[in-house]
Amino acid sequence: MRAAPDFDTRERRSWRLAYALAVLFYALAYALCRFAYGPVVGFVMSSPVLAVYVALLFRFRSETVFRWFKWLALRQVDGRYYAFQDRPVQVRWNEGQCWVRARDAFRVVSEEPGEQALRRLAMRFGEAQFCLDAHGERWFGEDAILEWLESRAGHFDAVARKFHHWLQREVFPPMHRRAELG
Repeated sequence: MRAAPDFDTRERRSWRLAYALAVLFYALAYALCRFAYGPVVGFVMSSPVLAVYVALLFRFRSETVFRWFKWLALRQVDGRYYAFQDRPVQVRWNEGQCWVRARDAFRVVSEEPGEQALRRLAMRFGEAQFCLDAHGERWFGEDAILEWLESRAGHFDAVARKFHHWLQREVFPPMHRRAELG
C-alpha cells in the first residue's frame, strides 16, 4: 500500500500542472492569433494572457521567487561577506585563523598573477599560509596576506596599504572575537 504524498509534494505537483496548463493555454492563444493575424499582431494580441499569467505568478509565488533570487545571489558565499571598495572579498575562519581568498585579494590590488607568481607565493609563505582548498581555490592565511600587502605597500601601492589596514582593523579583529566567544 502506498503512503499518501505529503502536502508539499502535492502542492508542487499542482503548481507544475498549473504552469504546464498556462503555457499550453498561452501557446494555443498565440497560435490562433498568429494564424488569424500574423506573427507580430498575434504576439501583441496574446500578450495580455502572458501578462496576466506573470502577474498571477508573482502574486501567489512571490515569496518563493524572492527566496530563489536571494539564494541565487548568495549561493557562492562561504563564510562572512565583506566588500572592500565595492569589491567582494571572501573571508572565512578555519584552523584558528582568518583565510582570505587569493582571487579576491588579487582583484582588489588589480593584479593578475601567472603560474610562476603563484608558485613564488607558495614557496614564500609555505603550504600553511598559502594553500589550495578542495575546490582548487587558493587562500591566503592571515599572516601571509598581511605580509604580502605590506611588501606591496612598501612599493607605494596605496590600494594595498588601504586594503592591509582594512583587513587588520575591520575584518580580522571581529572574527577573532567571535571565535573566542564561540
